[in-house]
Amino acid sequence: MKTPKQRFREIARINQYAKGCLRDTADRDYVTSRVAYRCGFVQQFLYLAHQAVEKYLKAILLFNSHYAQFKKIPLIHDLNALYRRVKERSDLQVDFPEKVDKFIAFLNEVGISRYLDYPLRTYGDDMLTLDWTVWHLRRYCQCFDYPNKGKKEAAGLRQNALRRVRQEHWKDKPHKFKLHNGHLERILNNKRKTEEEGRRALVWKNPCYGARRKRTIKRYLYRISSTIPSHYTGDMESFRMISRKMSFPADVLKDVEKRGGRLFAGRVTKKQDETAIDLQHPA
Repeated sequence: MKTPKQRFREIARINQYAKGCLRDTADRDYVTSRVAYRCGFVQQFLYLAHQAVEKYLKAILLFNSHYAQFKKIPLIHDLNALYRRVKERSDLQVDFPEKVDKFIAFLNEVGISRYLDYPLRTYGDDMLTLDWTVWHLRRYCQCFDYPNKGKKEAAGLRQNALRRVRQEHWKDKPHKFKLHNGHLERILNNKRKTEEEGRRALVWKNPCYGARRKRTIKRYLYRISSTIPSHYTGDMESFRMISRKMSFPADVLKDVEKRGGRLFAGRVTKKQDETAIDLQHPA
């Protein structure tokens, strides 16, 4: 049986890892993905967005690994599986909207591609949806346990903390919600000129992070795109030749062979537009 002091130290070490190696790293991936979107690097945007969301989900699980029954976080990159585990936590009672559900499923499909193994696409408002997804996930990227308190008092404090996170007024003023010692919060509060680029990348066209609530974003940069890898364009002989020299994921090999390369044949079209988005109703 561990003493309260031993338990406190154990939780402190776990939380330190969850913060530094997962949540803070996810924050950097998120900001970098926004830079990639602005530059028009669609594959890099989707990949970094996938990386950020994966780390946020694992951080939520790890921050709360010491409460109730917990299974070891598997070494997987399946966002759907991680997301299900977060939503199944009855002690957290997360309140993610349907748009977050759909975007995570979308990222799980297209964001895993590091070498352009899979066809990619964006719908135009992907960065906006990522901003809201990150905001919703980050609210739960913190420890809700109080090991230095008595059992009854700790349970009460935990419920109060969770109620605060779920309060509806945050959705109307998302920029007001702050995580203690969060990396994004440090970026926003840092006034040094040497750190200005990071802050600028974070707040650019961002409805959730900045000095004020942006109800309307003018000239939002839509990026509607479709990118088809060469091995999906119908030349099966070339694909078989490349696959003998380059390893492909098993599902790509199976998919291309099954479809005969015909499904994604055709010209790749790219389009982008700038317009305004009404943000009265958050994701």
